[in-house]
Amino acid sequence: MNVNINIIGGNIGNVPELKTTPSGRPFVNLRVCTNERWTAPDGTAQDRQCWHNLIAWNKRAEVIAKHFKKGDPIFVRGHTKQHNFTVEIDGKTYNRTRYEVVIDEFSFAGGRVRQAADTAAEVAEEVDESPPFDDADAELDVPA
Repeated sequence: MNVNINIIGGNIGNVPELKTTPSGRPFVNLRVCTNERWTAPDGTAQDRQCWHNLIAWNKRAEVIAKHFKKGDPIFVRGHTKQHNFTVEIDGKTYNRTRYEVVIDEFSFAGGRVRQAADTAAEVAEEVDESPPFDDADAELDVPA
């Protein structure tokens, strides 16, 4: 059995800018920050940030760009997509891999619950519930 599910709840670290592929498909890239907190054996509090690259397509992208802004909390469920590419540095070619989470579902989080209740019906109507096209990102140049 294979399972590819990611659940991320954190704060958006960039402006959710709606873009389109050359064929006209809307998408939005997000960077979401999560924090890991723990107590070290010596009793000191420890904190580490982890940044996640996410992408939303079609109506999901349009709704996210419309209703979210930098710093907003968001809760997403998605699946990992792997991109393999090469880069040339000083005449040498290197293989690279980049991972991102394709957003399958999302919801408002944190202090936006009241606003979320006001817009929930609108968001539910706007979001296309069909599964994402797995090769949709073939049109994009994967950054190094």
